[in-house]
Amino acid sequence: MIDHIDGSIQKPSQYLVVAEGNLTTRANPFVLSWKKRDKALLTLIYSTLSALVLSMVVGLNFAQEVWSTLEARFTSTARANVLNLKLELQSVKKGTDSINVYMQRIKATRDKLSTVGV
Repeated sequence: MIDHIDGSIQKPSQYLVVAEGNLTTRANPFVLSWKKRDKALLTLIYSTLSALVLSMVVGLNFAQEVWSTLEARFTSTARANVLNLKLELQSVKKGTDSINVYMQRIKATRDKLSTVGV
């Protein structure tokens, strides 16, 4: 199904195309199956979203549009979070904290970086 979401499988033309590239008046039988698959994917995606995230994709009609919007939104957020975590790790100071507290802060930040694959 990822080929549908990532745009590898494009929405077929509403009508069949003849050899010269002209449209006919005959309905394309693949459109119905594409629409069913798209609606199933939309339902699956929507069922996993919180109300806040769902509000970001209201009005989008196709699974690929929703996926692209979410990917763009959260990819940039993830990059920013990685940069913030790296900066946080570089700027940790012991100060008056015990060595235990200091090491726990370093470990917590390192664990966060590890969960995002850094």
